Amino acid sequence: MRRSYMWIAPGSFPVPSAGSSSVERAVHEIASHLEVSGRKCVVSRRFPGQAGKKEVQGVEHIRLRARPGAAYCRKAAAAACQCKPSLLQIENRPSWVRMFKKKLKHSPVWLSLHSTTFIQPAKLSAARAQQELAAADRILVNSRYLKEHLLSQFELPAEKILVNHLGVDAGQFVPRHSARGQKLREELLSRLGYRDKQVVLFVGRLREQKGVHLLLEAVPKIIEHCPDIVVAIVGSPYYNKYSLTPYVANLHRLGNRYPHAVRFVPFVHHHQLPRWYAAADVCVVPSTHDEAFGLVNVEAMAAGVPVVAAASGGISEVVLDGQTGFLLPPEQLKHNLADAIVRLLKDQPLAAALGEGGRRRVAEHFTWEASARRLQELYRSCL
Repeated sequence: MRRSYMWIAPGSFPVPSAGSSSVERAVHEIASHLEVSGRKCVVSRRFPGQAGKKEVQGVEHIRLRARPGAAYCRKAAAAACQCKPSLLQIENRPSWVRMFKKKLKHSPVWLSLHSTTFIQPAKLSAARAQQELAAADRILVNSRYLKEHLLSQFELPAEKILVNHLGVDAGQFVPRHSARGQKLREELLSRLGYRDKQVVLFVGRLREQKGVHLLLEAVPKIIEHCPDIVVAIVGSPYYNKYSLTPYVANLHRLGNRYPHAVRFVPFVHHHQLPRWYAAADVCVVPSTHDEAFGLVNVEAMAAGVPVVAAASGGISEVVLDGQTGFLLPPEQLKHNLADAIVRLLKDQPLAAALGEGGRRRVAEHFTWEASARRLQELYRSCL
């Protein structure tokens, strides 16, 4: 029997979209790389000027003109009822599970959970979250950490929760020490006026839980030992939009103390990120809260850049301490972050070895092809 698969994106952005969150990117990549004989369909939001229906890389895209939230959810459910998929997967919106189950009585409904954000009391009461999670036929998570978190907070059978790490398009990320990587680095740093600088890179949203303030507080100690550095803060508080929140204002106050050593770079589209990774000597991920996965670590590793990251949440499943970078317990970030960064800046053979270790690890486990193959097996075992 010819099967059909449908993914319901969160409804904040179209799929694919250069300025979306990592959830939309993951949906696009997984659907594109999944090798199944049957219909593949992704439902997402429609922005002005976009077609309502379009096929991209063998995937049918249905884009809905609706505001995020209830209006989008209703239209997505109507589209699903028309398609009657063999399997439907809701992306990172646990509050929609029971409604889709009610509408699609004969289709398995999976929930793909990318973080804990939408099962927090601020988004969903504990009782409601329990009901929605229990209603899902399977719950797909991107780390063992997230699975253990769900099991500790809710009454769910362990076999219902399936782990599949995400990936990257390794071909997009130029090896840091390759001839092409060196060329990209020289071009970017020359354009910015940092030709002879070493680059300490942060990529991500400018939120307190991302720990950007800890990196900026480490700058004095870093420049004491490595004066020719620039700390590049690439990102914004919200996806595809820069605004001066109180936290961002505080980051600028910290950075303005060292104008020669700190540069803020507003939101960069995902396809432009590889040049920043190619320019980096170290990538820093100082998250103060547990990250479910932390895709930025994989991106840096794909480019052969050693990572200094917090040993929290799913990050410890990605970065191997002493093999692809350094992991620091969150409580040690404030005091030891600068030392770990300085060590890599001063010991370039070590940094190169860790970077190469990261590239090997990505090639072995963290590509979209590998992630799609694992998901394909999970689908087959449950259908």
